[in-house]
Amino acid sequence: MSMKVELLKNSGYCFGVKNAIDIAINARKKYPNKKIYVLGMLIHNNYVVDILNKYGIETLDVSLNEYQEAIKNLECGSVIIFSAHGHDINLDKIVKEKKLIKIDAICPMVQQCMKLILNALNKNQKIIYIGIKNHPETNAMLSINKDIIFIDYKLPFYNQINTNDNYFCINQTTLSFIDLYKIHNDLKKITSKITIADEICKFTRNRQEEILNLPKDVDGIVVVGSKKSSNTMRLYEMCLNKYSDCIILFVQDEKEVNLDKLKNLHHIIVLGGTSCHINQLENIKNFILNNAR
Repeated sequence: MSMKVELLKNSGYCFGVKNAIDIAINARKKYPNKKIYVLGMLIHNNYVVDILNKYGIETLDVSLNEYQEAIKNLECGSVIIFSAHGHDINLDKIVKEKKLIKIDAICPMVQQCMKLILNALNKNQKIIYIGIKNHPETNAMLSINKDIIFIDYKLPFYNQINTNDNYFCINQTTLSFIDLYKIHNDLKKITSKITIADEICKFTRNRQEEILNLPKDVDGIVVVGSKKSSNTMRLYEMCLNKYSDCIILFVQDEKEVNLDKLKNLHHIIVLGGTSCHINQLENIKNFILNNAR
């Protein structure tokens, strides 16, 4: 039987990723002679970091606790681009003091989450935020108000919930909709005074739903992307949970593909998160077809 290698139908960049890349490239066109920096990875994909480098845009790939110092070390008058994940609002003050040109490449859906949090705070609701600890999107949301209750998606505890208070619950946009549903149910059991906004990105949800309904003859899955990418990691976890009998690989590029594990397979699905370009997936697909049969 010949080997079949297919891409997941819902593949390629989402709108928020395309938007962030366009914003960064347009910044170079607008400021051709200025130094331009991205604070953290614009999106979690080294392929994009390389593209930005070609435009003379430097990625300051430092940890969250080093963001303030990184900004302070930049030359006055240079350009700072905040990533698609959102940013700690307290950084704006430092940017202003340093007289940097600020450009925000925040994903519109993440921006919408920030607005929902602010609206709920104006209604005197207490905020519950479900996210991944130390992820830049989570960090951005928690910076809005010091009293936001954080529920760790990977290790949820609910001891901060007071049944007398009114809550507005919102979440990081790149979580598993299945696991998020379980956390929502736990919260509803604790208190009835809660409004829940399910803010999973539709592009993320579509891919998750498609993964749950792969053809029955699939015996191999190759997940492409960065392990820093939350939405890609959720796809990988779903594959591991749903298809334990399949060979499942997580790779960033062709060099990481273990051909020996794929050689005797018949139907392989190649997929990536919303930060993975369709060309990266096509390259992996063709590499497998040309070398694993």
